Amino acid sequence: GSPRVGDKAYVNYTDIPHYRWVNNNDVVTRVPPFWLGYRHSGQEMYLDRNGKLRDLTGWRRVSDRMQGFYKELISQWRIDHLSDHAIVDYIEHISQMVRNGEEIPDSILEKLDVEAKS
Repeated sequence: GSPRVGDKAYVNYTDIPHYRWVNNNDVVTRVPPFWLGYRHSGQEMYLDRNGKLRDLTGWRRVSDRMQGFYKELISQWRIDHLSDHAIVDYIEHISQMVRNGEEIPDSILEKLDVEAKS
Protein backbone atom coordinates (compact mmCIF):
# COMPACT_ATOMS: atom_id res chain seq x y z
CA GLY A 1 0.00 0.00 0.00
CA SER A 2 2.66 2.52 -0.95
CA PRO A 3 2.12 6.02 -2.32
CA ARG A 4 3.41 7.17 -5.71
CA VAL A 5 7.17 7.43 -5.31
CA GLY A 6 8.37 10.06 -7.77
CA ASP A 7 8.15 11.49 -11.25
CA LYS A 8 8.65 9.55 -14.48
CA ALA A 9 12.42 10.25 -14.60
CA TYR A 10 12.87 8.97 -11.04
CA VAL A 11 10.80 5.85 -11.62
CA ASN A 12 12.74 5.04 -14.82
CA TYR A 13 16.09 5.72 -13.11
CA THR A 14 15.39 3.47 -10.14
CA ASP A 15 14.63 0.36 -12.16
CA ILE A 16 14.44 -2.08 -9.25
CA PRO A 17 12.17 -5.10 -9.81
CA HIS A 18 9.55 -5.26 -7.06
CA TYR A 19 5.85 -5.84 -6.42
CA ARG A 20 3.44 -3.12 -5.35
CA TRP A 21 0.32 -4.36 -3.58
CA VAL A 22 -2.97 -2.42 -3.74
CA ASN A 23 -5.94 -3.37 -1.56
CA ASN A 24 -9.06 -2.21 -3.44
CA ASN A 25 -9.75 1.39 -2.27
CA ASP A 26 -6.56 2.02 -0.27
CA VAL A 27 -6.30 5.82 -0.54
CA VAL A 28 -2.55 5.85 0.15
CA THR A 29 -1.91 4.17 -3.21
CA ARG A 30 -3.50 7.19 -4.94
CA VAL A 31 -1.32 9.95 -3.48
CA PRO A 32 0.41 12.22 -4.33
CA PRO A 33 -1.83 12.94 -7.31
CA PHE A 34 -0.96 11.62 -10.75
CA TRP A 35 -1.71 15.02 -12.27
CA LEU A 36 1.20 16.50 -10.27
CA GLY A 37 3.57 14.20 -12.14
CA TYR A 38 3.94 11.44 -9.55
CA ARG A 39 4.17 7.83 -10.73
CA HIS A 40 4.22 4.33 -9.28
CA SER A 41 6.97 1.85 -9.91
CA GLY A 42 7.02 -1.94 -9.71
CA GLN A 43 4.49 -4.56 -10.77
CA GLU A 44 1.05 -3.90 -9.33
CA MET A 45 -0.69 -6.73 -7.49
CA TYR A 46 -4.34 -5.64 -7.11
CA LEU A 47 -6.55 -7.17 -4.42
CA ASP A 48 -10.22 -6.76 -5.32
CA ARG A 49 -13.11 -5.99 -2.95
CA ASN A 50 -13.16 -9.65 -1.86
CA GLY A 51 -9.41 -9.85 -1.23
CA LYS A 52 -8.72 -11.83 -4.42
CA LEU A 53 -5.72 -11.13 -6.64
CA ARG A 54 -7.12 -9.76 -9.90
CA ASP A 55 -6.00 -7.95 -13.03
CA LEU A 56 -8.69 -5.28 -13.32
CA THR A 57 -8.34 -2.12 -15.36
CA GLY A 58 -10.58 0.66 -16.59
CA TRP A 59 -14.27 0.45 -15.82
CA ARG A 60 -13.93 -3.02 -14.29
CA ARG A 61 -11.64 -1.54 -11.61
CA VAL A 62 -13.92 1.47 -11.10
CA SER A 63 -16.87 -0.90 -10.64
CA ASP A 64 -14.91 -3.09 -8.20
CA ARG A 65 -13.91 -0.04 -6.15
CA MET A 66 -17.47 1.29 -6.04
CA GLN A 67 -18.81 -2.10 -4.96
CA GLY A 68 -16.08 -2.37 -2.31
CA PHE A 69 -16.95 1.09 -0.97
CA TYR A 70 -20.66 0.25 -0.82
CA LYS A 71 -20.05 -3.19 0.74
CA GLU A 72 -17.86 -1.76 3.51
CA LEU A 73 -20.21 1.16 4.21
CA ILE A 74 -23.31 -1.04 4.46
CA SER A 75 -21.79 -3.99 6.33
CA GLN A 76 -19.41 -2.26 8.76
CA TRP A 77 -20.16 1.48 8.56
CA ARG A 78 -16.55 2.14 7.52
CA ILE A 79 -15.09 4.28 4.76
CA ASP A 80 -12.89 1.70 3.05
CA HIS A 81 -10.57 4.30 1.51
CA LEU A 82 -9.00 4.41 4.97
CA SER A 83 -9.69 0.91 6.29
CA ASP A 84 -8.31 -0.74 3.12
CA HIS A 85 -4.89 0.67 4.03
CA ALA A 86 -4.72 -1.43 7.24
CA ILE A 87 -1.72 -3.75 7.05
CA VAL A 88 -3.72 -6.49 8.77
CA ASP A 89 -6.08 -6.58 5.77
CA TYR A 90 -3.17 -6.93 3.35
CA ILE A 91 -1.69 -9.73 5.46
CA GLU A 92 -5.04 -11.51 5.79
CA HIS A 93 -5.82 -11.40 2.06
CA ILE A 94 -2.36 -12.59 1.00
CA SER A 95 -2.25 -15.29 3.71
CA GLN A 96 -5.70 -16.53 2.64
CA MET A 97 -4.49 -16.82 -0.96
CA VAL A 98 -1.50 -18.89 0.14
CA ARG A 99 -3.58 -21.10 2.47
CA ASN A 100 -6.11 -21.76 -0.30
CA GLY A 101 -3.39 -22.51 -2.84
CA GLU A 102 -4.78 -19.90 -5.22
CA GLU A 103 -2.84 -19.36 -8.38
CA ILE A 104 -1.76 -16.03 -9.81
CA PRO A 105 -4.03 -15.12 -12.76
CA ASP A 106 -2.47 -15.70 -16.19
CA SER A 107 -2.78 -12.03 -17.15
CA ILE A 108 -0.64 -11.06 -14.14
CA LEU A 109 1.85 -13.88 -14.82
CA GLU A 110 2.29 -12.56 -18.36
CA LYS A 111 3.08 -9.09 -16.99
CA LEU A 112 5.51 -10.56 -14.47
CA ASP A 113 7.27 -12.47 -17.26
CA VAL A 114 7.62 -9.30 -19.35
CA GLU A 115 9.02 -7.44 -16.31
CA ALA A 116 11.55 -10.20 -15.65
CA LYS A 117 12.82 -10.12 -19.25
CA SER A 118 13.32 -6.35 -19.37
